[in-house]
Amino acid sequence: MAISILLGFLMTILSYVDYERKDSALVSKRNFEILRGIETNSSLRHEVFLSDFPSNSVEEDFSPVLKSYLNGEVPVGEVCILYVCELESVCLFEGEVAEEIYSSEILFFAESNSYFPRKLKLFCYDE
Repeated sequence: MAISILLGFLMTILSYVDYERKDSALVSKRNFEILRGIETNSSLRHEVFLSDFPSNSVEEDFSPVLKSYLNGEVPVGEVCILYVCELESVCLFEGEVAEEIYSSEILFFAESNSYFPRKLKLFCYDE
């Protein structure tokens, strides 16, 4: 009887750990897809190169086109903040959140005939 209870307890813990791994993998994949969407869309890509850096999507003067795209891609119940930073900078999340924060980044190097390297970093967490 004790062995059955112990095995039940262990199975519960292992399934919880597996669920957490799957959840973080899904969030990472979705974040990468959001960044990839910006990278492959020429008008969104152009907005990245027009953005001052460092800047983030919480600021009032941040690109409304990028804000609109981000708001349309982020699922309900989650908050995502997009940062545009210099290529060499660390690009840290500015704020305090009690939840787990997931981050992904992508690098942008050039636009048609000009070289303006940028780092685009996405931070997401549950509301």
